[in-house]
Amino acid sequence: MANTASMPSIKQTWKGPKASATSTTQPAVTVMVGPNAGSFDDFVTQNKAGEKMMVATVTAESSGTMCALPAHFITMTKSVGALNLVLEQSLIVNAGTGYAVTYVHDGSAPADPAVEKTISGLCPAQLNADAPGALPPGWTSSAGSPFHMSGIWMNPSAPGMSMNLLSMPFDKPVTDLANYSPEDFFKNPNNTAGAPVMKVDSATSGTLCTLPARFYSIHMTTSGVQMLMQQEAMVINGTLYVLNYARLATQADAPSAIASLKTLCPHA
Repeated sequence: MANTASMPSIKQTWKGPKASATSTTQPAVTVMVGPNAGSFDDFVTQNKAGEKMMVATVTAESSGTMCALPAHFITMTKSVGALNLVLEQSLIVNAGTGYAVTYVHDGSAPADPAVEKTISGLCPAQLNADAPGALPPGWTSSAGSPFHMSGIWMNPSAPGMSMNLLSMPFDKPVTDLANYSPEDFFKNPNNTAGAPVMKVDSATSGTLCTLPARFYSIHMTTSGVQMLMQQEAMVINGTLYVLNYARLATQADAPSAIASLKTLCPHA
C-alpha cells in the first residue's frame, strides 16, 4: 500500500445552488491539497496527466498569479452519460505543497462570477483551513474527506468508468469493519438536493489477500446519472483502505477492472 501521509486529500468541499429548477447538477468546488516535491511546472504536468485520465477536453488554458504565487488555469469539459459538465481548475504551489481548486458546474449554464472571484482570492492559509471564509450567497462549505487519495484510474474507452483507492487512519479492531457502512462514507453534513443518492444492495464478509475484508454492491444516482459501484474495505496496520469501482448503469463491466479488485494487498 502507498504511504498515505504523502498522498493528496480533499481539504474542503463547497456546494452551491442549482442554476435552475430543471438542472440536475449541483455546482461544487473541491480543494485538493498534497505534497509536491518537484517544481510548479511538474505539478501542472501531473494535473494535465490526470485530465487525460478523466477523458476531459481542455477548452482554455492560461498562466498568471493567484495570491501573488505563480498559477495555472485550465477550463475543461467532460460528458458523463447525457450530462455535460464544465470544470475550471486553478493550480498553485507553495512551500512544497500543491493546491488544486476545481469548480464544477452544469455545462448548460454559465459559471457563477462570484464563485470565480472567491477562488481567485484564495491563499495557502485559506486553502489549508477547513473552511475558506466568506462564500457567495447560497453556497456552503464543509471540511473535506478524511480519506487520502492513494490512486485513481480511468477507462479512456469508457467515459464514466473509474476506480479509486482511498485510505484513512482506522484505530478500531478489524472486526469493527462489520459496522463500516458505504452510506456513511458518502455522507456529507452539507449535502442538499442534487447530492448523490445511494443504496447498498448487498454486503458480505470474506478475505482479500488472506486478510478480513468487506464487499459491497451499490447503486447510486448522482446529478441524475445512474451509477453502479463495487466497493471493498479492509484494514492493514491501522489504516482503512477502500477500493471503489464505478461505472454507468448502461455500461458493461470491464473484466480487467473486476480482476484488479482482487489485488488490493499490502506490500510484502
